[in-house]
Amino acid sequence: MNLVINWNSPVPQPECGYEINYRRNYDPAYTSVNTSGATSGNTVSEVIKFPACYEGYIQSDCCSENLSEQVGFGYNAYSTFTLSIIASPNGYYQATITSTVTNPYPTLIKGTFDATTSGGTGTIFQLIYPANVLNNTQTFGSFTPGSYTVSNLNVNFNEANFDQGGQLQQFDSVFTPPYTKLYWVNNTSGATWNGSPIELPSFILRAFNVTAVDTGGSPLQGNLLISWISGSLYHNAVSPYDRVTFKVYDPDLTLMGTTTVFPLSNGLQNTVIALTKSTSTIGPGTQFKMTTEWGNAVISSTKLFNLPAF
Repeated sequence: MNLVINWNSPVPQPECGYEINYRRNYDPAYTSVNTSGATSGNTVSEVIKFPACYEGYIQSDCCSENLSEQVGFGYNAYSTFTLSIIASPNGYYQATITSTVTNPYPTLIKGTFDATTSGGTGTIFQLIYPANVLNNTQTFGSFTPGSYTVSNLNVNFNEANFDQGGQLQQFDSVFTPPYTKLYWVNNTSGATWNGSPIELPSFILRAFNVTAVDTGGSPLQGNLLISWISGSLYHNAVSPYDRVTFKVYDPDLTLMGTTTVFPLSNGLQNTVIALTKSTSTIGPGTQFKMTTEWGNAVISSTKLFNLPAF
Protein backbone atom coordinates (compact mmCIF):
# COMPACT_ATOMS: atom_id res chain seq x y z
CA MET A 1 0.00 0.00 0.00
CA ASN A 2 1.32 3.44 -0.93
CA LEU A 3 0.57 6.87 0.49
CA VAL A 4 0.59 9.25 -2.49
CA ILE A 5 1.05 12.94 -1.68
CA ASN A 6 0.52 15.59 -4.36
CA TRP A 7 1.04 19.33 -4.12
CA ASN A 8 1.30 22.43 -6.29
CA SER A 9 4.61 24.24 -6.26
CA PRO A 10 4.74 27.76 -4.85
CA VAL A 11 6.18 30.72 -6.71
CA PRO A 12 9.08 31.17 -6.49
CA GLN A 13 10.23 27.57 -6.22
CA PRO A 14 11.96 26.60 -2.94
CA GLU A 15 15.64 26.29 -3.74
CA CYS A 16 16.16 23.18 -1.61
CA GLY A 17 12.93 21.35 -2.43
CA TYR A 18 10.42 20.20 0.15
CA GLU A 19 10.26 18.47 3.49
CA ILE A 20 7.37 16.06 4.10
CA ASN A 21 6.46 14.49 7.44
CA TYR A 22 3.78 11.83 7.89
CA ARG A 23 2.65 9.22 10.43
CA ARG A 24 -0.16 6.87 11.31
CA ASN A 25 -2.81 8.29 13.60
CA TYR A 26 -0.92 9.24 16.78
CA ASP A 27 2.12 7.10 16.18
CA PRO A 28 4.87 8.53 18.40
CA ALA A 29 7.06 9.83 15.57
CA TYR A 30 6.83 11.15 12.01
CA THR A 31 8.63 9.73 9.01
CA SER A 32 10.50 12.51 7.19
CA VAL A 33 11.07 12.70 3.44
CA ASN A 34 13.20 15.33 1.72
CA THR A 35 12.57 15.81 -1.96
CA SER A 36 13.10 18.31 -4.74
CA GLY A 37 11.05 19.34 -7.72
CA ALA A 38 10.41 22.43 -9.77
CA THR A 39 7.06 21.80 -11.43
CA SER A 40 3.46 22.12 -10.32
CA GLY A 41 1.92 18.83 -9.25
CA ASN A 42 4.85 17.33 -7.40
CA THR A 43 4.26 13.79 -6.14
CA VAL A 44 5.76 11.58 -3.46
CA SER A 45 4.74 7.94 -3.03
CA GLU A 46 5.62 6.19 0.24
CA VAL A 47 5.09 2.55 1.18
CA ILE A 48 2.98 2.50 4.35
CA LYS A 49 1.34 0.09 6.77
CA PHE A 50 -2.33 -0.38 5.98
CA PRO A 51 -5.01 -0.23 7.29
CA ALA A 52 -4.52 3.01 9.16
CA CYS A 53 -5.43 6.68 9.13
CA TYR A 54 -2.52 8.96 8.22
CA GLU A 55 -1.73 12.62 8.71
CA GLY A 56 1.21 14.88 8.02
CA TYR A 57 2.43 18.16 6.64
CA ILE A 58 4.63 19.56 3.88
CA GLN A 59 6.99 22.55 3.98
CA SER A 60 9.01 24.39 1.39
CA ASP A 61 12.73 24.17 2.09
CA CYS A 62 14.44 27.46 1.33
CA CYS A 63 17.85 26.11 2.49
CA SER A 64 19.88 26.96 5.60
CA GLU A 65 17.13 25.32 7.73
CA ASN A 66 14.69 27.98 6.56
CA LEU A 67 11.32 26.22 6.24
CA SER A 68 7.91 27.59 5.29
CA GLU A 69 4.76 27.24 7.37
CA GLN A 70 3.33 23.74 7.55
CA VAL A 71 0.56 22.72 5.13
CA GLY A 72 -1.33 19.72 6.48
CA PHE A 73 -2.83 16.69 4.74
CA GLY A 74 -4.75 13.68 5.96
CA TYR A 75 -6.25 10.33 5.04
CA ASN A 76 -9.05 8.45 6.82
CA ALA A 77 -9.05 4.68 6.34
CA TYR A 78 -12.16 2.77 5.30
CA SER A 79 -12.54 -0.80 4.07
CA THR A 80 -15.42 -3.07 3.10
CA PHE A 81 -16.86 -6.27 4.51
CA THR A 82 -19.27 -8.74 2.92
CA LEU A 83 -22.06 -10.60 4.70
CA SER A 84 -24.11 -13.62 3.68
CA ILE A 85 -26.85 -15.36 5.68
CA ILE A 86 -28.42 -18.70 4.88
CA ALA A 87 -31.19 -20.71 6.52
CA SER A 88 -29.55 -23.99 7.50
CA PRO A 89 -31.64 -27.17 7.07
CA ASN A 90 -30.66 -27.92 10.67
CA GLY A 91 -32.91 -25.13 11.92
CA TYR A 92 -30.63 -22.14 12.49
CA TYR A 93 -29.32 -19.18 10.51
CA GLN A 94 -25.68 -19.16 9.45
CA ALA A 95 -23.88 -15.87 8.85
CA THR A 96 -20.52 -15.52 7.12
CA ILE A 97 -18.63 -12.22 7.33
CA THR A 98 -15.49 -11.50 5.30
CA SER A 99 -13.27 -8.42 5.11
CA THR A 100 -10.13 -7.47 3.20
CA VAL A 101 -8.40 -6.08 6.32
CA THR A 102 -8.35 -6.95 10.00
CA ASN A 103 -9.40 -4.56 12.75
CA PRO A 104 -8.11 -4.30 16.33
CA TYR A 105 -11.69 -3.82 17.57
CA PRO A 106 -14.71 -6.10 17.06
CA THR A 107 -17.41 -4.69 14.78
CA LEU A 108 -21.07 -4.63 15.79
CA ILE A 109 -23.30 -5.33 12.76
CA LYS A 110 -27.09 -4.95 12.75
CA GLY A 111 -29.67 -5.38 10.02
CA THR A 112 -32.68 -7.24 8.70
CA PHE A 113 -33.59 -9.98 6.26
CA ASP A 114 -36.70 -11.89 5.12
CA ALA A 115 -36.97 -15.58 6.02
CA THR A 116 -39.52 -17.22 3.76
CA THR A 117 -41.41 -20.52 3.86
CA SER A 118 -45.00 -20.48 2.68
CA GLY A 119 -45.12 -16.84 3.72
CA GLY A 120 -42.56 -14.15 4.58
CA THR A 121 -41.42 -12.73 7.89
CA GLY A 122 -38.97 -9.95 8.65
CA THR A 123 -36.10 -10.94 10.92
CA ILE A 124 -33.82 -8.60 12.83
CA PHE A 125 -30.24 -9.71 13.46
CA GLN A 126 -27.28 -8.48 15.47
CA LEU A 127 -23.79 -9.91 15.00
CA ILE A 128 -20.30 -9.28 16.32
CA TYR A 129 -17.50 -9.58 13.77
CA PRO A 130 -14.47 -10.44 15.92
CA ALA A 131 -11.25 -8.42 15.97
CA ASN A 132 -8.14 -9.47 14.04
CA VAL A 133 -9.84 -11.83 11.58
CA LEU A 134 -10.53 -11.80 7.84
CA ASN A 135 -13.39 -14.30 7.93
CA ASN A 136 -15.93 -15.47 10.50
CA THR A 137 -18.88 -17.86 10.39
CA GLN A 138 -21.44 -17.97 13.18
CA THR A 139 -24.94 -19.26 13.81
CA PHE A 140 -27.89 -17.59 15.46
CA GLY A 141 -31.64 -17.97 15.91
CA SER A 142 -33.69 -21.13 15.55
CA PHE A 143 -36.71 -22.29 13.60
CA THR A 144 -38.48 -25.50 12.70
CA PRO A 145 -36.30 -27.18 10.06
CA GLY A 146 -37.80 -26.88 6.60
CA SER A 147 -37.39 -25.23 3.25
CA TYR A 148 -36.54 -21.72 4.47
CA THR A 149 -34.86 -19.20 2.20
CA VAL A 150 -33.24 -15.87 3.08
CA SER A 151 -33.74 -12.75 0.96
CA ASN A 152 -33.65 -8.95 1.16
CA LEU A 153 -30.60 -8.87 3.40
CA ASN A 154 -29.83 -5.35 4.61
CA VAL A 155 -27.19 -3.95 6.97
CA ASN A 156 -28.37 -0.70 8.54
CA PHE A 157 -25.73 -0.31 11.26
CA ASN A 158 -22.09 -1.25 11.69
CA GLU A 159 -19.72 0.30 14.18
CA ALA A 160 -16.59 -0.61 16.10
CA ASN A 161 -17.27 -2.17 19.49
CA PHE A 162 -14.63 -0.18 21.36
CA ASP A 163 -13.13 -1.92 24.38
CA GLN A 164 -13.71 1.04 26.71
CA GLY A 165 -17.40 1.34 25.83
CA GLY A 166 -19.28 3.98 23.90
CA GLN A 167 -19.22 4.88 20.22
CA LEU A 168 -16.03 6.98 20.23
CA GLN A 169 -12.49 5.62 20.26
CA GLN A 170 -10.22 6.38 23.18
CA PHE A 171 -6.51 6.71 22.48
CA ASP A 172 -4.61 3.45 22.75
CA SER A 173 -0.98 3.27 21.67
CA VAL A 174 -1.50 -0.27 20.32
CA PHE A 175 -5.02 -0.20 18.86
CA THR A 176 -5.40 3.40 17.65
CA PRO A 177 -2.78 3.42 14.85
CA PRO A 178 -4.11 0.48 12.78
CA TYR A 179 -7.85 1.17 13.17
CA THR A 180 -9.97 1.53 10.04
CA LYS A 181 -13.73 1.84 9.68
CA LEU A 182 -15.44 -1.13 8.05
CA TYR A 183 -18.59 -0.69 5.99
CA TRP A 184 -20.89 -3.10 4.17
CA VAL A 185 -19.88 -3.60 0.56
CA ASN A 186 -23.52 -3.28 -0.58
CA ASN A 187 -23.90 0.10 1.12
CA THR A 188 -23.89 2.39 -1.91
CA SER A 189 -22.90 5.40 0.20
CA GLY A 190 -19.84 3.46 1.36
CA ALA A 191 -17.35 5.72 3.07
CA THR A 192 -19.24 8.92 2.24
CA TRP A 193 -18.54 11.43 5.00
CA ASN A 194 -21.28 13.67 6.40
CA GLY A 195 -18.80 16.32 7.57
CA SER A 196 -18.91 15.58 11.31
CA PRO A 197 -15.48 14.97 12.90
CA ILE A 198 -16.95 12.36 15.28
CA GLU A 199 -17.93 10.20 12.28
CA LEU A 200 -14.31 9.87 11.11
CA PRO A 201 -12.29 6.71 11.89
CA SER A 202 -9.43 8.99 12.98
CA PHE A 203 -11.46 10.69 15.75
CA ILE A 204 -9.98 10.09 19.21
CA LEU A 205 -10.83 10.96 22.79
CA ARG A 206 -7.21 11.62 23.72
CA ALA A 207 -7.44 12.36 27.45
CA PHE A 208 -9.47 13.89 30.25
CA ASN A 209 -7.66 16.25 32.61
CA VAL A 210 -9.36 17.15 35.89
CA THR A 211 -9.20 20.88 36.69
CA ALA A 212 -11.39 21.10 39.83
CA VAL A 213 -12.59 18.66 42.51
CA ASP A 214 -15.01 18.78 45.45
CA THR A 215 -14.02 18.30 49.10
CA GLY A 216 -14.14 14.53 48.63
CA GLY A 217 -11.82 14.60 45.63
CA SER A 218 -14.49 13.88 43.01
CA PRO A 219 -14.13 15.82 39.73
CA LEU A 220 -16.24 18.93 39.28
CA GLN A 221 -14.58 20.23 36.12
CA GLY A 222 -12.13 19.02 33.54
CA ASN A 223 -10.85 19.31 29.98
CA LEU A 224 -11.67 16.67 27.37
CA LEU A 225 -8.92 16.57 24.71
CA ILE A 226 -10.06 15.36 21.30
CA SER A 227 -8.41 15.03 17.89
CA TRP A 228 -9.16 13.92 14.34
CA ILE A 229 -7.60 13.97 10.89
CA SER A 230 -9.07 16.21 8.22
CA GLY A 231 -8.56 14.96 4.68
CA SER A 232 -10.83 17.48 2.99
CA LEU A 233 -12.93 20.52 3.82
CA TYR A 234 -16.60 19.58 3.86
CA HIS A 235 -18.45 21.66 1.24
CA ASN A 236 -15.26 23.72 1.01
CA ALA A 237 -16.02 25.13 4.49
CA VAL A 238 -18.60 27.52 3.04
CA SER A 239 -21.20 28.78 5.56
CA PRO A 240 -22.84 27.12 7.47
CA TYR A 241 -20.09 24.47 7.09
CA ASP A 242 -17.37 26.93 8.06
CA ARG A 243 -17.64 25.94 11.74
CA VAL A 244 -18.36 22.86 13.84
CA THR A 245 -19.70 23.15 17.39
CA PHE A 246 -19.11 20.25 19.75
CA LYS A 247 -21.55 19.84 22.66
CA VAL A 248 -21.33 17.36 25.54
CA TYR A 249 -24.38 16.40 27.57
CA ASP A 250 -24.86 14.71 30.93
CA PRO A 251 -27.01 11.52 30.84
CA ASP A 252 -29.96 13.70 31.96
CA LEU A 253 -29.29 15.81 28.80
CA THR A 254 -27.96 18.83 30.67
CA LEU A 255 -25.31 20.65 28.63
CA MET A 256 -21.90 20.21 30.31
CA GLY A 257 -19.60 21.90 27.84
CA THR A 258 -19.21 23.18 24.31
CA THR A 259 -16.58 24.49 21.92
CA THR A 260 -16.54 25.67 18.30
CA VAL A 261 -13.82 25.06 15.71
CA PHE A 262 -13.35 26.58 12.27
CA PRO A 263 -12.16 23.88 9.81
CA LEU A 264 -9.93 25.93 7.55
CA SER A 265 -7.09 23.46 6.99
CA ASN A 266 -6.39 19.75 6.56
CA GLY A 267 -4.23 17.41 8.60
CA LEU A 268 -4.24 16.76 12.34
CA GLN A 269 -6.87 18.74 14.25
CA ASN A 270 -6.99 19.20 18.04
CA THR A 271 -9.38 20.95 20.39
CA VAL A 272 -10.48 20.93 24.02
CA ILE A 273 -13.98 20.79 25.49
CA ALA A 274 -14.18 22.15 29.05
CA LEU A 275 -16.72 20.11 31.05
CA THR A 276 -18.55 21.05 34.25
CA LYS A 277 -20.38 18.49 36.38
CA SER A 278 -24.15 18.53 36.19
CA THR A 279 -25.86 15.67 38.05
CA SER A 280 -23.96 12.52 37.11
CA THR A 281 -20.48 11.54 38.26
CA ILE A 282 -17.67 12.67 35.99
CA GLY A 283 -15.79 9.43 35.45
CA PRO A 284 -15.16 6.57 33.01
CA GLY A 285 -18.24 4.72 34.29
CA THR A 286 -20.70 7.41 33.15
CA GLN A 287 -21.86 7.46 29.54
CA PHE A 288 -22.18 10.97 28.10
CA LYS A 289 -23.49 12.25 24.78
CA MET A 290 -21.58 14.29 22.22
CA THR A 291 -23.15 16.13 19.30
CA THR A 292 -21.75 18.20 16.45
CA GLU A 293 -23.61 21.13 14.88
CA TRP A 294 -23.09 23.33 11.85
CA GLY A 295 -23.15 27.11 11.99
CA ASN A 296 -26.94 27.06 11.45
CA ALA A 297 -27.41 24.85 14.58
CA VAL A 298 -28.32 21.76 12.51
CA ILE A 299 -27.01 18.62 14.26
CA SER A 300 -24.71 16.60 11.99
CA SER A 301 -24.04 13.66 14.33
CA THR A 302 -24.69 12.26 17.80
CA LYS A 303 -22.57 9.69 19.68
CA LEU A 304 -22.57 8.15 23.17
CA PHE A 305 -19.16 7.92 24.80
CA ASN A 306 -17.22 7.18 27.99
CA LEU A 307 -14.43 9.39 29.27
CA PRO A 308 -10.85 8.08 29.09
CA ALA A 309 -9.49 6.80 32.40
CA PHE A 310 -7.83 9.51 34.51
